[in-house]
Amino acid sequence: MAGVCFIVPATLIVMAIAWAYQNFGQLPQAGSILYGVKPVVLAIIIQALWGLRRTAVKNPFLGGIALLAAALNFGGLNELLVLLGGGVLAALRRTLAPDWREHLRASAVLLLLAGIFLGLILLAPYWRSAAILEFSLGALFLYFIKVGSVLYGSGYVLLAFLQADLVGHWHWLTSGQLLNATAVGQLTPGPVFTTATFIGYLLGGVRGGLMTTAGIFLPSFFFVAVSGLSFPGCAAAKWPEPFWTA
Repeated sequence: MAGVCFIVPATLIVMAIAWAYQNFGQLPQAGSILYGVKPVVLAIIIQALWGLRRTAVKNPFLGGIALLAAALNFGGLNELLVLLGGGVLAALRRTLAPDWREHLRASAVLLLLAGIFLGLILLAPYWRSAAILEFSLGALFLYFIKVGSVLYGSGYVLLAFLQADLVGHWHWLTSGQLLNATAVGQLTPGPVFTTATFIGYLLGGVRGGLMTTAGIFLPSFFFVAVSGLSFPGCAAAKWPEPFWTA
C-alpha cells in the first residue's frame, strides 16, 4: 500500500504532462518552456552525480574503477558487463588485498583483470545485436522489467540504459524526446523512475505508460518483499493475514 501510494500520484501527473506534450508539444510556447527546462535538468543531474561521487568514490581504488567504467561505457561496452566487472574488481580487492600496498601479487592480479576488462572494449560491437528490435508493448514491458532489475546505485543509471537502447540501438526515441522525458521525471513529484511513465506514454499511449511504470517498479517491490523475510524482527518477516480476514 505504501509503495502504490508513493508511485500513483507521480504516475498520474507524468501521464497528464505526457498527454499535453503529445498534443501541444509542437507549439512555440511549449517549445520555449522545454528549451528553458533542459539546462536546469542537466544542472540537477550534474549536481546529483557530484553528490554521488562523495558517497561512492571513497578511495583511489574505487575512483580508478569509476574512471575505467566510464571509459568502457563510452567505448560501447554493455552496461551490465560494466556493472558486473566493477563489482568483481571491488570484491576481489577487498577479499585478496585489504591493504593492496602490502600485497603486490594480489595487486598485480587486479591490474591484470582491469586490463582484461579494458580489452573487452574491442569486443563492444559484438555485445549488441545489429538488428533493430521491432516495437511492441510486450517488448517494452520486458525491457523495463530488465532495467528495473539492474538499476543499482542511483536512478540516474536509468539514463544510460535508455540512451544506449531506446535511442542508440533500437531508435524508438530521439535524444530530444529522452531529454524531455528526463526533464519531466526530474521536475515532477515522486521518483526519477517516472521518466519511464513518460516514455511509455509517448510510445504506447496510456497502456504503454502503465506497462513501463509497472515494469520498472515490480522488480524492486519483489526484491524488498523477499529480502524483508530474512531480517529478524522485521514486520515483513511474517506474511500478513489477508485483509478480508481482519
